[in-house]
Order: sequence, then structure tokens, then C-alpha cells
Amino acid sequence: MAFVSSAHQRVFASVFPTSSLTSTVPTPVATPTPSFIAPGQSFGGPRPENLAASPAGDSSDHVVRQLQWDRAWHTVTSFLRLPDEMIPLALGELDVSQLGRRWIKSLSQEVSQATVYLLREKPPSHVSILGSAEDGIIGWYSNEIRRHYLAYIQPQVQGTGPIEDTLTNILHLLQVAQAVYVRPLSKLILPGLASIYEHREHRGNHTESQSEILGIQSSFMRDLHSMIAKSIPSAWFSRILSAILNSHGPVILGIVSGNSEPDPGQKNLETPTEGKNDGNGHASHCYAEWSKLKRKNCLDEAQKYFEPVDSNTRHARQTVLQLMRGLESVGLGGERVQRVFAEVMNELMTQYIKAAYAGQWESPSLVPIHLRQWVENCFARLVVEVLNCLKAQKSPHGGSSQGQSIVTLDDVEKWHTMGVGRLGRLRVSELFQIIVDWNASLGAMEDLKHYITTPVTRVYLTSSFAAVLSQRLLHPGASTIEILQIYISLIRAFSMLDPKGVLLDRVARPVRRYLMDRDDTVKILVEGLLADTEDEDGDPIQPGGEVLVELAFELNKATELANQDDNDGELDWDDMRWVPDPVDAGPEYKKSKHSDVLGSLISMFDSKEVFVKEFQNIMGERLLKKESDFDREIRVLELLKLRFGEGPLQACEVMLRDVQDSKRVDAVIRTDQRLHLSENRPSATNISLDSESLQAAELHAKILSRLFWPSLHEETFNIPLEIASLQERYEKGFETLKQSRKLTWLNALGQVTVELDLEDRVVTEEVQTWQASVIYAFQDPEAMSGTEITKEVPELVEQLDMDEALVRNALTFWVGKLVLKEIDIDTFTVLEILDEDSPSGADNAQAAVAAAAEAETSAAVPAVRSAEDVAMERMRVHWEFVKGMLTNQGPMGLQRIVMMLKFAVPGGFLFGNEELREFLGRMVNEGALEVKGGDYKICL
Repeated sequence: MAFVSSAHQRVFASVFPTSSLTSTVPTPVATPTPSFIAPGQSFGGPRPENLAASPAGDSSDHVVRQLQWDRAWHTVTSFLRLPDEMIPLALGELDVSQLGRRWIKSLSQEVSQATVYLLREKPPSHVSILGSAEDGIIGWYSNEIRRHYLAYIQPQVQGTGPIEDTLTNILHLLQVAQAVYVRPLSKLILPGLASIYEHREHRGNHTESQSEILGIQSSFMRDLHSMIAKSIPSAWFSRILSAILNSHGPVILGIVSGNSEPDPGQKNLETPTEGKNDGNGHASHCYAEWSKLKRKNCLDEAQKYFEPVDSNTRHARQTVLQLMRGLESVGLGGERVQRVFAEVMNELMTQYIKAAYAGQWESPSLVPIHLRQWVENCFARLVVEVLNCLKAQKSPHGGSSQGQSIVTLDDVEKWHTMGVGRLGRLRVSELFQIIVDWNASLGAMEDLKHYITTPVTRVYLTSSFAAVLSQRLLHPGASTIEILQIYISLIRAFSMLDPKGVLLDRVARPVRRYLMDRDDTVKILVEGLLADTEDEDGDPIQPGGEVLVELAFELNKATELANQDDNDGELDWDDMRWVPDPVDAGPEYKKSKHSDVLGSLISMFDSKEVFVKEFQNIMGERLLKKESDFDREIRVLELLKLRFGEGPLQACEVMLRDVQDSKRVDAVIRTDQRLHLSENRPSATNISLDSESLQAAELHAKILSRLFWPSLHEETFNIPLEIASLQERYEKGFETLKQSRKLTWLNALGQVTVELDLEDRVVTEEVQTWQASVIYAFQDPEAMSGTEITKEVPELVEQLDMDEALVRNALTFWVGKLVLKEIDIDTFTVLEILDEDSPSGADNAQAAVAAAAEAETSAAVPAVRSAEDVAMERMRVHWEFVKGMLTNQGPMGLQRIVMMLKFAVPGGFLFGNEELREFLGRMVNEGALEVKGGDYKICL
């Protein structure tokens, strides 16, 4: 019965082949009978006519050979069959030698002989699924491996297991499984083929070269590795490998610890401690320490910074290389691993450059040298070691790498070029802070020189930096002086970066436009020119304060400049150093022959008149406040003449001459009118509160030429009669000295030194004229001694004929000096006795502190009136016309008001729409007008 069953199965299998995964069951031991069909006869077909005539020996020989084949096949397949269970190595606790006889079977002589027989003899039966003998047994074994792997190994390498299923454990499992699968091939099948080929060569038959055996082995391993590679999920494998490389790569390449947070996917991995030193001081390839040694010419010590001398680095390198060797051994070290490795190395290069070179701006810069050494000694070394582990067969240029180095010098140079590009982008991202810290950041601009070698990088630098400037600088939150300070540093830095000025022209254009829209730009520039460059001790004043001292230093450097031609853009045929404009220069590019900071700032304005007019105003303010020592003003004026010529600055020169000549004229008048004091009399600048002391007061005057000075404040108020009498005598002396000329006193611009003799103290202050007039009003010669004198604000305004704002400013000033106190709302009295211990004394002190703070914050009245105040005063001349039109014709819009003023005002209306809108806005704020729907009307 067994014979019939076996025969039926064989016949059925000859017509309906079984699946490759289920046909690996070893064949049973069966005894064929002579009733088998002859080789080559189809199943169910007619018997050959010559079969009966065939010798009985032929049929008997066929049966014997079939029997030997079946027994040999059964012996070999039974030996090769893999157990239907998992390899006991899911957690990587065992090695191959500990798997036991169930997986590593002992090789007997019978199995070896049966294998050689199957490899040497062809199968006698017509049932031959595979092409050749060796394909038959190797093909069967390959199917057996595929069946076992898919059933018992693949479920363990899907990447969905618990925490322990890391890439290391899975790799260990694959290595053991591969060892189990490959052992029969290397110990049984390939030696059998080798013995057959050796026997054929000995007998002189057709020989098989050793390369054929190697080809069979290579084909087997290729199929096995392909099966393993396809069984690993690609996304999971890439993610887990990237996490491991990102964990160990920073340690190997010397990235400073803590510069980048680990990926959340790395938390279950075994990661070494990063950045910890083992005592050798070389935890990372620190540029700062390396540069110190390099600058000290300690070349040997500097080179050691790139050697892996600490245990963490050696452990990380060994772990990565061992992992790569393992991946290559199981067929996972192909293009997928190389792609992940390339992506990680690309990211690590960026991380290292940020960690090592961010904020390292010393000059001269050694960053390019350090970067090249790092690429050659660390980056390229790791790449070579990993590619050697992966046995890369293709060079970066697509050719075979056999007989050649995997990494060539061209590759190293390309990586260095990549590093320079990353360094350049880092410096571009830091460029704003580099400009702010100039010139301590000179080394960073030296690094940028290596980056801006192509038009693309130059455009990237200018566009990125312009966007940063618009975001971080050109906004209302930045003061004008801050913008100007950064702009000065920007000019200096970009002049060093690109001497031709193309990059500066691109990035400075929006800054210049923004500064032109600021109302106080010119004023700050002029104040900076007139600023002192040394403090009281003679030490240079450091830039960065409330005054733009940098301009004063720049002006001192400009003494060698001659008067420049305004039209620098015209071609100078005599200039033998002329070169054409750069190819990437914009249409508005214009390079001055004598480019400097001051010239760039002044050239922002459309005409010199704007700058010169503001300079005249501020210089007039300084000349009126200072009594002597005009050396700074004279020097600045002479230096500006070199730039603008003498014509535009003629008025300033007259102003300076007026102040200097005033001393001589003042001395002559005082002598002529006997206004000078003898040596026995009190101080010449003291004004006491008694009439007798007023006779001892000194009166000095600065005589100004009205036509050459800017508009000055001409507020009038009543001054003490004694001072007025001195002014009358002074006028007579001046008219005697300067016939046909007359003096007009500007009392609001004077300064007075006041000495107040109170009951318990004497207060001496240098104050403005209106402040002295207000405190003098609290003296009443007719009042009895000990009587408190109180004054109210309206009373003082009427008595002194002074503007209320000036009165309140003076009262606040004297309250802050503890000379007056406010006993009621707008009512003040003199504080004769200062008792700090009494409650009233504490209240007075507290009120004085508040008043002093208020007086300090309130701006003093400047001597020179601003252009805006002058324009508004001129506009008030037309107020009566506007008031009459709105009263007679009702509400009117701005355009209609302008049109009617052009017809109504004699000589025409000389102001623009914006100036009239600003004036009408002031009238609205004062309550004289109201606006509704764009129309202005008179407030009732």
C-alpha cells in the first residue's frame, strides 16, 4: 500500500508541481518496481511498441539507479531540513557555538557521499523540476531557507517589538540565522562540488574552474541577502539607523555636547555620554582651545586635538564601525545604508560648524585652517572607515573602486568646499550681531571673504542681511542714534569685505532711505561732529553713548582730504588707476574716489544745504551756551570747509567771529561805561536779593549779527529794574562804539548766577534768565522782616508778563532746589528754614525730589528755534485768513482751503498741503478748530 501511495504521489507531482515553499519535505525511502514507465514517457500515454522488446537489463538498471537517487536525496534533504521553530537567539544572549546539535548537525560520511552522488549524477526519473543536479539540491535548500526565514525569523525583525528590539539585537539575530543557513553550504555542498571538479580535472575531462564554485556561493549569498533586505521595513530601518549614527556621530566628530537636543526616537537606544572628558582634555575638537595653541605656535599640541584620545570617542567609533560591518555581513549594507549615512554626515557637518565656530570672531581668523584640518582628519577619516566596512564597489564618480581609494583627494576638497559654504551661511546668519560688535568681529568678515566667491553667494548675503535689517533695525522701536551707530559699523565692515562697494551699496540703500525719513537724523549727525573725543582726564571717549562720538573720530581722520569734486561719477581721463564697475553692480551703483564713513553719511541727503543748515543751528546753540574755549567748534568748521567749501559755511564762520569779537567789544563797553567792578567788590556774576548787591552785578553780552544767525527765541518778559538799567547803559556804550547800529536784547537766552541768602543757608545756582526773574519776584523790599511772601501762578504771569509755561518751569526748578514750596494749588512761598527732622521738612524734601525729577525731564528752551517752529510761526500769519473763510463760508476741506489761500494771500500761499495739514492739526489740538468728515470748521 505504501508503494502505491508513493507512486501516485510521484506521478501526481510530475503533472501538478507543488509550491516551492511546501515541496521541501524530504522524500521517503521507496523501492521502485519494473512497472514504472520508462524515462521520457508521458503519463497516461501509450506504451512504446519496442518496450516489450527492450532487454530486461535496461529496466532493471533504471530501477536500481532510481532507488539509489531516492535514497541519496532523502539522506541529504533530511540533513538539510531546518527545524520548525525559532532560533533561540531573539535577545542575542547566545552565539552560534551554543545553538546545539538541533541547529548545527554533525556531518557524517553517509551524508557527504550522498551529496557528492546527487551533485555528480543526473536524476534517472523524468521528474526534474530544476535544471541541473547542483541547482536541484541548492534550489531545494534555498526554498527551505526561505520557508524557515519567513515563518520564524521575519516576524522578529519587523521593528514593532518591545524596547529591546533595537537594531543591534536584530542584527545579532540575523548574523546567527545566516551562520546557520550558510553552514551546510560551506561545509557540505561546496566541498562536494570541489571534490567533483578535482576528480574531473584528474581524469582529463571537462574542468570547472574555481570561479564557478565562487559564483554558486555568490549567487546563494545574494539571494539570501536580498531576502533579508526586503524583510526589513525601509522607513523603520532608516529611522533607527539614523538615530544610532546621530547618537555616536557627534562624539566621533567632536561636536560640543548640548548643542542639539536628541531625537525622541533615540531615548530607547544605548547612547554613550557625550562631551564628558576622561581627564585628557580632548572631549571635543574645540576651536577656541586649538586657536590658542595655534597662535602660540604649539603646532604639535594643536594637531593632537584631532586625535581620538578619550575613551568616549574610541567607544563611539568602534560601535559605529562594528555596526557597519554587521550590516554588511547580513546584506543590509547597500545603497540604503549609504544614503542614511550620507544624510547623517551632512547634518553632522552643519552641527559641528555651528557648535565650533558660532561666535568665534577673533582676528586674524584661523577658522578656515581649522575647518580644513577637521575635514581631513575627522570627517574624511570616518567616511573612509565606514565605506571600507560597507565594501563600497562604486566610486563617487560612478566607476569601479577596485584598485583605487574609496575616497579621493577631490572628494576631500569637495567636502571642504561644502564646509566653507556652511560656515558662510553661519556667518550670514550672525551678520547683524557681527556688525553690532564691530570691530571685535573682524575675523568673521575674514571668513565671509572665503564664501562670497560667486554671484549666487553674494546675492544670498545681501538679500538675507537686508531682510534681517528690516526686521531688527528699521522699525520705530530703534532709536536714530542706534541705527546710525550700526550703519557706521556696517560701512566699515562691508568696506573691508568688498572694497569695491557693491555689497555695501545693496545693503545700505534701505538704511539710507529710512534714515532720510527720520526727523532727527541730521541733528544727531551734527551733534556727533561737535562732540568731544576726550573726557576730563584726557582719555578717549568710548562710542556707544547718547552722542555719536564716532563721527568726531572720523572727522579727525579727514584732515588729509581735499575739497572733493561733487561729480565723482564722471570719467576722469587722467586717472590711471581707473577700473570699470563690477559686473554685479546695480544701476544706481556709484563708487566715490574717497569713500569714508562721514562722506557716506553726508551723501544721504539730496543737498548739502540740509546738513549745513542744521550744523548752523546746533553750532549757534553751543556758541551761546559756552563762554570760552571754542577750539572744538573751530576745528570742526575748518574740517568741514575741506568737504563743502567755504561758501556754504560762511554764516557759521561769521557766527564764530561774532562770539570771539564779543569779548573784545564787551570789555571796551564795560570800561567806557564804567560797568566793571573793582577787586574789592562781590563776584561779578552774583545777583543777590537785596538792592545794594544788585549794584555789584556784572553784565556781559554777546553781540550777534542778526542776518547770519538762525532764528532765535525772542520771548519777552520783565526783568529786574536794576538789570534793565545796566542794559540801557550797555546800549549807549555800544551805540557810541558802533554807530548806526542798535542792540536788541534777547533776555530769554541769557544765563544768570544767582546767590540766595536765606535764614539758615546760602544757595548759589547758575540758572536761565526767566528762572532768575521768577525767584526775584518773591522779594518785596517793603515787606517787614519775618513775613512770608507768597505768590500765585497767575500773579507771577501778570507781574512778569511771562508765558505761563516758563513760569511753571521756573517754579518747579526752585521747588526742586528746596528754595520754594507749594503751600496750595498754584501757590508758592519761600522756604527760609530747612528743617529736615520735622514732618513738614520731610514733606518738603519729598516734594523737592519730585519737582527736581520733573524739572530734569522737562526740556529747557533752546536758544535756536527749530525749522518746524519757524514754519509754524509763519503759518500763523495766515490763520486770520483761514479763520475768516471758515466763519463766512462754513466747513471746508483741505484742498479747498489751499486753493482759496492762493487767491486771498498777497504774494501767494507758499506752503504745501502737508504743512497746512500739520498746522490745522495743531489748531485742532488747541481747540480752535474741529474736523469732521475731512472738513474743518470753527469751534463755537
